[in-house]
Amino acid sequence: MATPKNYNFDCKPSYGEFCGKPTYRVEYCEDITDGPTCVYGPDGHGTPYSDMKKGEDGKPGIYTGQFYMCNWDDKNNKCYLDRPNCPCKCYVGPFDVDESDTAGLGDCSKINNSAVCPYFYKTDDDKKYGCEWHRGECTQGRLPCTDNTRTATRYASNTCTLGWGTTDNCTEICKSKYKDTESGTQIWEKGCKFSGHSRFCQC
Repeated sequence: MATPKNYNFDCKPSYGEFCGKPTYRVEYCEDITDGPTCVYGPDGHGTPYSDMKKGEDGKPGIYTGQFYMCNWDDKNNKCYLDRPNCPCKCYVGPFDVDESDTAGLGDCSKINNSAVCPYFYKTDDDKKYGCEWHRGECTQGRLPCTDNTRTATRYASNTCTLGWGTTDNCTEICKSKYKDTESGTQIWEKGCKFSGHSRFCQC
């Protein structure tokens, strides 16, 4: 007799995705009846998630507006909303597109580099939305982010002001922000309208 598979996880799915695509959103985790779909989604690439705002028998209602991941109860063979353990974690980069260029960066779609895209976020209605790379373009994420997951590393930028930017390199930009920093590495730059660049640096 084969040993039954266990699907319960500790909020770090093997593929590293935290409630990503809107297609993974479900009304109720409890409606999913098998472990693989509960944890890996219908296409095997994303954990279903829900806010379950409307409570029903056996389906707890939640009114916080926060989304939580579904998880699998191996013992009882049931899919459930794993709260408060597994809130959706939205990725917030260190740079705000709204403040990055007065000439009008102001939007995730203006970023044309897949590696750079996740370093930015946009603010709407006082909520932060991470920029995400999908199908060849940088787009604003659909889920509001609760925290900045890059706090362990220091970043600095010098942005366009009224169309004028900087000629400083990232080491100079980082040293001016963090006195104890010896060097800085450029992540991305964008030319300003009249002269100089916006420069985004890891310190």
